[in-house]
Amino acid sequence: MITGGANLKKFVSALLALALVTAVSVPALAYDGSGSLTGLGPGQSDISVSGKYEEGADAAPTYSVEITWANMNFVYKVEGANIWNPETHEYSQENRIVGWEGEGSVLVVNHSNVPVDIGFAFAPTQEMTGLTGNFTKDTFRLAEATPGSAQSEAPYNNSELTLSGGSLSAEQTESVQIGTITVSISAVSAEE
Repeated sequence: MITGGANLKKFVSALLALALVTAVSVPALAYDGSGSLTGLGPGQSDISVSGKYEEGADAAPTYSVEITWANMNFVYKVEGANIWNPETHEYSQENRIVGWEGEGSVLVVNHSNVPVDIGFAFAPTQEMTGLTGNFTKDTFRLAEATPGSAQSEAPYNNSELTLSGGSLSAEQTESVQIGTITVSISAVSAEE
């Protein structure tokens, strides 16, 4: 038991000093997310938790391009005509070259969250000298898909292939590979 006014004042002063040191230590924990409390006795201690708003980074580019094609079977057409020769009384065969019949279609759909540039190139096989392929569109740009839109509403475009030059022999009555289409997909630069 503490008796006397001077001793009581010392005891109360010591308790107040301890309370003040403890009260000053806790706010230092509130803003930097770390800290420590030491030398405390029984009871409760509060640690403040802080938060703030921060913008996240933009979504990363996600590429998803769908390519479909049809009618890539071309026919090299030659028409023959029987010509009557009145002097020999025989027919002679005269062939008239019609050329390549067919038109291959390539459809490109952009399901990406960024625009893309599409390009087309045709290369004949080594055996098909003189064969060239032409497209109705050599290149085009597709915008990005609209957020929340249906798959059927994705941006699309198509290009048609026609062939000229080159030839197939009369013995080639079964389909064979005569060339390859290369479809290139390129990112659109931010400056464009």
